[in-house]
Amino acid sequence: MKLFYASLLALMLSPLQSFGAAAKCELAVQSGIDANGKPNPMAFNVKSIEVPASCKKFKITLENKSTLPKTAMGHNLVVAEAGKMAAVTAAAMKAGIKNEYLQKGSGEITATKLLGPSEKDSVTLVVANLKKGSAYKFFCTFPGHSAMMQGDLSVK
Repeated sequence: MKLFYASLLALMLSPLQSFGAAAKCELAVQSGIDANGKPNPMAFNVKSIEVPASCKKFKITLENKSTLPKTAMGHNLVVAEAGKMAAVTAAAMKAGIKNEYLQKGSGEITATKLLGPSEKDSVTLVVANLKKGSAYKFFCTFPGHSAMMQGDLSVK
C-alpha cells in the first residue's frame, strides 16, 4: 500500500517537476534598466546569461523599459559567437533603420526585433546548436549601443 501511495504522489508531482525544469529554460531581459535596477537608456539589466545544457530550447524575452522613441533609442537583443560581434554590428549600421539595424545572415544566431518603449519580443535558442565552452555575446545593434549594451552568453 505504501508503494501505491508513493507512486501516486510521484505521478502527481511530475507535472510540477516538469514546470520547474521549463522555468529554468527562459529568461526575461530588460533594456533601459541597468543591472542594479536603475533607469539607464543604454543598458541591459543582465550582464551575462547562462543557458543550462539540460534545456532543449532556451527562450529570451526582451522588454524595452526605455521611454525614448524607437527611432532615437530603440533596442534589440542579438546573439552571436563572440568573434562575430564586430561583423554583425558593422553590418547592422549598413542595414539601417529600415531593416531595424540588423543585416540578417551577417553572423547572428538569433535576434529580437527592434523595440520601442514598453514593447516586448522573444527569441528561442536551440541549445544543441550552441557549443558548451564556446564564447557567445548578446548585444544591441542600434548605432553606438553595442559598446555598452552587451554581455556574455554561455552554456553551462
